[in-house]
Amino acid sequence: MGLRNRCGEHNDKACLVTESDKEIDKISLLNYCAEYMPRFAVPRFIVALNTLQKYTTRKIQKELLRQDGVTTTTWDRKSVNYKIARRI
Repeated sequence: MGLRNRCGEHNDKACLVTESDKEIDKISLLNYCAEYMPRFAVPRFIVALNTLQKYTTRKIQKELLRQDGVTTTTWDRKSVNYKIARRI
């Protein structure tokens, strides 16, 4: 999902539902995304959640995830200086 910061820049956030005792290998996830997605679509932020809030129609309430924005539990790929290689 897309997030906008105060400067109007667009950053993507991946919200993953995981089992409570499982740790996400974030670098492997980014490597996979970088291989199969356009460079601009690779998420900058990754957050693990227990569940996703849904409407009665079973659609995900994305606006709640956007409102959460970046929290202390959100992982930022820039924190490990992850660079996405340009493809030619």
